[in-house]
Amino acid sequence: MKKRFSKHATRLTGLVAVLLALAGGVAYATIPGSDGVIHACYSRSGGALRVVDASVTGCKSGETSLDWNVRGPAGPQGAAGAGGPTGAPGPAGPMGPAGPKGDAGAAGPKGDAGAAGPQGLPGPQGPKGDPGSGLTSIDGLAGLACTKAGVGGTVSVDYDGEGHIVLTCVTPTGGGGGGGGGDGTPLLRINEFSTGGTLLSASDEFVELVNAGTAPAYLGGYRLVYRSASGTTDVLVANLAGSMPPGSFFLLGGSAFTGSNADQRFTTGLAQGGGGLALYDPTGAIVDSVGWGLATNAFVEGSPAPAPPPTLQGSESRLPDGDDTNNNAVDFTLTVSTPRASNQ
Repeated sequence: MKKRFSKHATRLTGLVAVLLALAGGVAYATIPGSDGVIHACYSRSGGALRVVDASVTGCKSGETSLDWNVRGPAGPQGAAGAGGPTGAPGPAGPMGPAGPKGDAGAAGPKGDAGAAGPQGLPGPQGPKGDPGSGLTSIDGLAGLACTKAGVGGTVSVDYDGEGHIVLTCVTPTGGGGGGGGGDGTPLLRINEFSTGGTLLSASDEFVELVNAGTAPAYLGGYRLVYRSASGTTDVLVANLAGSMPPGSFFLLGGSAFTGSNADQRFTTGLAQGGGGLALYDPTGAIVDSVGWGLATNAFVEGSPAPAPPPTLQGSESRLPDGDDTNNNAVDFTLTVSTPRASNQ
């Protein structure tokens, strides 16, 4: 029985080959089926084998259905082949979204200053200012600029014996308080002063000038100024007016000065503990100055004089009148007050 089946199997194999060849385009078009399996029918009586399309027909009575796959099971994966050459770079992709803003960096060094720009156009004219104060007395003319024989000077206001006003243009060469004292030269000095007031009033104070020279001194253009102990700014005490014969005195009294013989009044307060006075001539040069008490300003000559006591019974005085060694501590002595009279 086995031998017979062997012969049949041989014929079956050959028959399959013939059938596949005869099937031509039909067999190749429908076999194997859509499931990848070859379906055939084997005749048990005659040993014939025919391939069928299982989706169209099946085996007949007396036939045995035979099925087998065209493709066997997958074998093991082979070894990886050698890598191919690197391909050309592909095109750049689209730009991604911007990332978050980073922290601010440290400030760089300051750059050099640029060149100055062109000058701008002039601005509009400002509003008109308030009018200045007018003259309130004829003495207000003192110190105004004037010209004599082509030389600049200042106006001096004087009065003659009959009360007539005499206006004189005083030039720098026309006589002043220079440092001389020889023949025909005036010599103006701060001769005596009392500061800080009295028990009656803080403004009960005075400053006395002396002409220690041998010629009259015309005071037009002269001014007396004050500075605080360590001050650098001049505070006007008085613009002087009038004239001083040789050896005469000129007295400036504070607003509450109790004496009745003051030539001019002033309202500037003079500190008792320390300060300074200076006399300027018409050219703006300092003729004489003095500092007292705790003064350290530029008006101190040498060392400051002692501070005057707060009473008109005592003052700082030059002894003798007009004596000047350019050291305030030596030149001024505490004495009984003698305003507009010789010091004692």
